[in-house]
Amino acid sequence: MVRHYKRKTDQALWTPDTMLKAVAACKQEMSIKKVSKRYDIPRSTLTRHVNQIVFGDCQLGRFRPVFDAEMENELSKHLIEMQKRFYGLMPSDLRKLAYEYAETLKIDHPFDRESKMARENWLAGFLKRHPELSIWKPEATSLGRAVGLNKP
Repeated sequence: MVRHYKRKTDQALWTPDTMLKAVAACKQEMSIKKVSKRYDIPRSTLTRHVNQIVFGDCQLGRFRPVFDAEMENELSKHLIEMQKRFYGLMPSDLRKLAYEYAETLKIDHPFDRESKMARENWLAGFLKRHPELSIWKPEATSLGRAVGLNKP
């Protein structure tokens, strides 16, 4: 999602829970017009949901995540493991890694194909969702210090 997106319209203010209640009310022999007014959902939208023309999970808005939660957790675990091994990544390295990950999984993505990097907005959102990560310009660590910081 864009970092500083501000909603400009009042469209689609209903939640998925409200939609499920409205569809259930329609299936209990209540008219779509009455349910539409009661739950403040547009009649055409409600009709699509009742007739099951909407495929998959109902997500509001036009911004869809590139990776699902499981994929993002796997990526963050990989980054944490790299940090433990004193292999620091710059933000540009993480953006390249995300692009390669999406290409490897053959996921449709909005990343820049010329520079072969994820966009800065994706990186900002990813770091917001995973505050345990610290992505900075890495500093050199001597071998003696790295060995001294390990328990064995």
